[in-house]
Amino acid sequence: MRLHDLTPARGSHRDRKRLGRGNATGQGTTAGKGTKGEKARSGGLKAGFRGMSSRNARLPKRRGFNNKFKEFYRAINVEQLGRFSSGTSISLDQLVEAGLVNKSEQRVKILGDGELGVALQIVGLKVSASARQKIEAAGGEVTDEARPFTPSATSKPAPVKASPPPTEPAAAPAAAAPVPEPAPEQEAKPAPRRRARASTPAPEAAAATEATSQVAPETDVATAGSSPDEIVGVEAKPKRTRAPRAKKVSAEQVEQPSDTTETTE
Repeated sequence: MRLHDLTPARGSHRDRKRLGRGNATGQGTTAGKGTKGEKARSGGLKAGFRGMSSRNARLPKRRGFNNKFKEFYRAINVEQLGRFSSGTSISLDQLVEAGLVNKSEQRVKILGDGELGVALQIVGLKVSASARQKIEAAGGEVTDEARPFTPSATSKPAPVKASPPPTEPAAAPAAAAPVPEPAPEQEAKPAPRRRARASTPAPEAAAATEATSQVAPETDVATAGSSPDEIVGVEAKPKRTRAPRAKKVSAEQVEQPSDTTETTE
């Protein structure tokens, strides 16, 4: 046998599909992709693409709300407690050792499904009403039932402030000398304003002023017809007289003497 005599097993090899080699092959023209459309283009469908619909329309409607204080309990039926011997005290630690509860599960509730024929003492676990009846009917007892979980139970306790050490009472201070009360301050009164007193004129000067007020200032004593006895100590003011202005004389008039001067000579 030679190398060219080796052939693959029947059905293990198939020839590839030759597309676009004429209509006689059955895969010509559109080459099996149909007529136009997105599927006929290169690249095919885009991942997550949906035409004519938005993402908000495709998302599920969020109805209601999620209670963050909701409690989740691990359910244990009374029939699963039959593996324990009579008189055993069952708590969360015993359930973890028996493999009924994981360490991460801190809330456990015993339900009343099944039958119990062993007297057990349940400590610190939440128990339903039907499970309580079956446990007590078997001679058992439920003590210190776990209280329902509340957010305040998980909150950190408030730090306790240390009380300050007791201090000895301080000695009473010595009595100080009484301080005299300051005298009430009196408001400073402003100094009285003094009016300037006019100097009293002499009787002679007063009589003179009265006489001058009655006589007109422009009238002369002689022309007014008043005698000098009527006015005492008052002198008549002389009238102001203007000096006559000098006439302007030209140079010709100065050089040529006038005819009147010749005749006189």
